[in-house]
Amino acid sequence: MLKIEVKLIGPSHRQNVLAAATVELSDSDGCTVTVADVRVLENKLGQRWVALPSFAVSKGGRDFQYLPTVELSQALMREVSERVLLAFENEQQTAMQP
Repeated sequence: MLKIEVKLIGPSHRQNVLAAATVELSDSDGCTVTVADVRVLENKLGQRWVALPSFAVSKGGRDFQYLPTVELSQALMREVSERVLLAFENEQQTAMQP
């Protein structure tokens, strides 16, 4: 059984990023992988989504290609996204309370 823990939901230093998080994936044997710079983004329609860290590689001039730093299976990415978005929404609700 894989445990998914979301930590450090907070503002991002990047433009157009609503928040950044660290996600810790742990198995029952105690092996852990930590993924930093998991980003919460929002499209023009107001739909929020989660992006894993990536890095830019110049394709020449001002053209860049963005390559993933971490890749997850589709099912695991869906689960991580749900957890990160839920943590982000909870953080926003907590911040709005007096």
